Amino acid sequence: PPRTPERPPRVAHAGGAPATPMTMALRGSRWLSAFLAEEGTEPDAVLLAFFAACDPGQDPTAAVTERAREIPRTLGIDAELAGLGVRLYYRSLRGILQKEESRLKKNNFSGMLQDDAMHRALLAICFEVVDHSLKRLSRPYPAIPRAFAVGDFEFFV
Repeated sequence: PPRTPERPPRVAHAGGAPATPMTMALRGSRWLSAFLAEEGTEPDAVLLAFFAACDPGQDPTAAVTERAREIPRTLGIDAELAGLGVRLYYRSLRGILQKEESRLKKNNFSGMLQDDAMHRALLAICFEVVDHSLKRLSRPYPAIPRAFAVGDFEFFV
């Protein structure tokens, strides 16, 4: 049949056969593993430099690392999934800070790094990506944002 906007092409692998739910899940898992291969479950040197550049007495290192350890526990998930979500969170946070540094020509982000709602929302988004990529949490939306005490506004902003 002809391909129209109502009839998009089916995603196929190299052999040309249509993708199945299993192949799509495996692709998501491989993509996420490759994307996070170099990431750790603790802040890296770049993040620590951003934390150190905060106003005196406002170093967010302890709060950020504690939040990244505690919040995933509310989902009751295994260590592997928690690690993937936290690694994606640190990678995303680093990317946000680097983009803001480039845009604003400053490296003191005390306000943003002290904002609990922003961190909770970013963690929720990261765990939604992990859930969508691996399809192992099997929690309907908005279960993850609710578990992280993130409202709709914070999640979508």
